[in-house]
Amino acid sequence: MKVTACGSGQPTALKRLQNLSDFALPIYWDNMTESDHLKVIDLDRSSMEYKTVSKDFNKTVTKTVLKVQRIQNINLRRLYKGRKRELENRNGPVGAAERILYHGTSEESCSSIMQSNFNRNFAGQNATLYSHGRVPPGHEDAPVSVAPDLYDSVVDNMQNPTMFVVFHDCQAYPDYLITFK
Repeated sequence: MKVTACGSGQPTALKRLQNLSDFALPIYWDNMTESDHLKVIDLDRSSMEYKTVSKDFNKTVTKTVLKVQRIQNINLRRLYKGRKRELENRNGPVGAAERILYHGTSEESCSSIMQSNFNRNFAGQNATLYSHGRVPPGHEDAPVSVAPDLYDSVVDNMQNPTMFVVFHDCQAYPDYLITFK
């Protein structure tokens, strides 16, 4: 939609927000309807969103970002938000302790991740050592815990974590697909 300012006659683009009854779309998403389940949006290199994602990504690796795409999957986002709300309710002030993390994978796996999330049933070459309870030699499994205080996730090093393992596929959401060289 476009509007024109009364005084200057300057046209301005507007975005109409349409939230579904049980779920609020993130403000930065492009419009979607209930029939849209997945949209992959190419970000403009000059946009603030593209620059922010690229800059944050380059804090972790020194690669050249070629393309950034926003993943808008309503079903996966609903599951993620529901799990996040559950963790916030259970963990009190710590909440969900949400982090922005990166997962390297092959180009072939990207479509599956965008459709089905980081589904361990589709685990291929990356991070499969931790799938289905397998832990590689030299790494400890989650500490023994008594229900209902089971762990939501574990890390390789509490002081300086570099690897994060979650126990529910919906505990992660693929926000962006970053293509780099």
